[in-house]
Amino acid sequence: KVYEKIDVKSIPIVVASIGAPLLPALLWFLSLELKPSSGTPHFQFHVHWVASVIDVHFATLMDMSVGKTTARTGQALEAAAASRADVAALCLQLLVELSQRHSAMVRTFDGNLYLLRYLASTPA
Repeated sequence: KVYEKIDVKSIPIVVASIGAPLLPALLWFLSLELKPSSGTPHFQFHVHWVASVIDVHFATLMDMSVGKTTARTGQALEAAAASRADVAALCLQLLVELSQRHSAMVRTFDGNLYLLRYLASTPA
């Protein structure tokens, strides 16, 4: 996949080159990549992408979510409306996927922590 071959240092540059009409599709893609069943296990890589999207396009996403037409959004609002892509719903879906992955990781880390404590307390 091209997505996974992009260097972490280049992610903000790639995200900045994505225009407002493609932001809903990017959010949808990122939420799919975060799903364990359809995405990849590279959680930190996905978080870099999500953070870059928020850093670079936060104002545009806010404008799109309230339907405000600005120079940043331009025709993107019409395109988003035509494709029925609700930016707020896509952001919520992304948050749900991030939260679920975080919860799964916390359970694993807690299990490892308890096992290490048990092993440390057993006599040698």
